[in-house]
Amino acid sequence: MTEPKWKRFEKLIHDIHTQFVPEGADVMLTKKSSGSLSKAPRQLDITIRVRVAHYDVLIVVECKDQERPIDVTELDSFANKLEDVKANKGVMISTNGYTTSAIEMARAKGIDTRTYIDTESVDWRTEIAIPSCL
Repeated sequence: MTEPKWKRFEKLIHDIHTQFVPEGADVMLTKKSSGSLSKAPRQLDITIRVRVAHYDVLIVVECKDQERPIDVTELDSFANKLEDVKANKGVMISTNGYTTSAIEMARAKGIDTRTYIDTESVDWRTEIAIPSCL
């Protein structure tokens, strides 16, 4: 049985981040962490822990493989999660972009937003036409 597409997306993002972190950094896929404010378990897609100049830094990466752009409600929920787990930095990666209000919220909260194109789409070949010169 094949993994769901969203899980393959998370693994791809994990693999990409693993290649670019400094030596000694720990990149983990799918981790539960107890919220310091809520005391509830929080699901974290990808965590990056690194020590910089004697300081521990936690970066949380949220992966969103959805049919529609991320809205402000989802971005706000992620911002609350970052605060709850005391993350130093948050990054949200979407396959379908963000609404204008979500981007504004991300800027205000210091969250990086990225969009990775869906390379698994069955229809991608029909969406791109490359002229051939024969």
